[in-house]
Amino acid sequence: MTPPDWRERALAAEAALEEARAERARLWEELTRLQGERQQVAQLEGVVAHMEGSASWRLTEPLRAAKTLAVRVRRRLVQ
Repeated sequence: MTPPDWRERALAAEAALEEARAERARLWEELTRLQGERQQVAQLEGVVAHMEGSASWRLTEPLRAAKTLAVRVRRRLVQ
């Protein structure tokens, strides 16, 4: 039984290293994308909170509730 050739082992190690580097690059891109999405979600949540805290949103709440009720009643009458 002959020991593996050092050149073959070196080539295999280099191939494994390249695979690991490619995977690291892919994961880094994924992390950056997810961080961007998280930041966008936080920004949009802030916009929604500001909007829902406004006087106009609070004043029109009964109208939105009435509309929701009307849609539910209409759906039940159609069935």
